[in-house]
Amino acid sequence: MVLAAPTPDPAATQRGRFVYAWWMGLNLGIFPIPSFSPATVFLGGRTRGPWAVGYQIGLSLGGAERYWGEGAIPVAHRHHVTGMRSFGRNRRGLVAVGGGAAFVWPLSPVVEAETRVAVRFGSGRWHLGGLVRLGWDIGHREYAPMPQFGLFIGTTSL
Repeated sequence: MVLAAPTPDPAATQRGRFVYAWWMGLNLGIFPIPSFSPATVFLGGRTRGPWAVGYQIGLSLGGAERYWGEGAIPVAHRHHVTGMRSFGRNRRGLVAVGGGAAFVWPLSPVVEAETRVAVRFGSGRWHLGGLVRLGWDIGHREYAPMPQFGLFIGTTSL
């Protein structure tokens, strides 16, 4: 009688590893001119479960940042704590959920929550997806959070 050892879960064998992601995309807000995000970077590590948790930093330029003129420039830099994981059959889906702060030039604070959902293609490292972001610009005393929607392409080691 031969007993076979159980095969380890692929996600379990990769615990404790460094995880990165890089995204670029186009975002639409309440202003008709979109914003371009040339670089959003996630740097984190795997948890005991299927998630990777880390720091996300990004840069965005354009009209989706809402407030400009009178010395303000439509540029924002974002700083989020983000969780990211794969899902679905063959781990082709990717989701990232996070929140933190953005600063619109000249350093007007915005409180934000963001979700990205993507589908992997090719070798599995590249993905294409959509973004939903809700930001409350407390620096300009907005009365309510305002949405942004976007499309992005990127790569990840997850």
